[in-house]
Amino acid sequence: MPLPDTHKDAVLAMLMLAEDLAYLIADSEFNIQFSSPEAAGYGVSTQRNLAQSPEWLAALRPRLAKLFERPSLLTHSTLDLDQHPISIQAKVVTVEGVPRLLILLRRSGEASHLNLASYHAATGLYSASFMENKIDEELERIKRFPSLFSLLAIHITPAPQPITPLGDLLRIHFRAIDIVGHAPHEGFLALLPGTTLDQAQLAGARLAALAEDFHFALPAPIGVRYTAIEAIATDTRATLFARLKQAEPILAHP
Repeated sequence: MPLPDTHKDAVLAMLMLAEDLAYLIADSEFNIQFSSPEAAGYGVSTQRNLAQSPEWLAALRPRLAKLFERPSLLTHSTLDLDQHPISIQAKVVTVEGVPRLLILLRRSGEASHLNLASYHAATGLYSASFMENKIDEELERIKRFPSLFSLLAIHITPAPQPITPLGDLLRIHFRAIDIVGHAPHEGFLALLPGTTLDQAQLAGARLAALAEDFHFALPAPIGVRYTAIEAIATDTRATLFARLKQAEPILAHP
């Protein structure tokens, strides 16, 4: 089934398409109006209500309903089903002038070693090795095409225990096209496609402001420090991280 023209902008604006992506579009009553062919691999078909979908997806219905109350929000969950993690992202988008729920599904491949896993077990965010691979891919992209991206390094102190709410905070803040995960040594990274340095710094400042509003979900106040750089076509991953380390950090929230 080809991607309908009326859905292209919504999907492309949410997430860069990849081979392992499946997506659903549902109305406010959670009737699935469209599902990509790959969705069948998750047991989902079109012309059904979300409640009739697989149990793991139907269980998210109350959480998805909240998105219609606050369309600016994005929900993100990672489920471990039969040792095959499934990442679920959802947001309300406008299709032909009507609010629709866009649900994106990704299934990670089997990892032969823990360090190669796509997701970090404690936060549900992308692992450091996954982030490094994505940075390499984006660097190749800007060498071939007239595009840009920025990298935002985020340090949170003290790290809350449990750390799961921190992963939720980062997922809520960033766009679906942004790739957010763990840094190779400590802290977190956000890869921001199509984003200038100024826009990346603004994203860091807004994250700090959101952290203040998110205090109810955290066991104690946290400090947010961020550093941003914009990639250039001559960068390698090594030079990118070196420039990130040399850049002036901003303590946005003590």
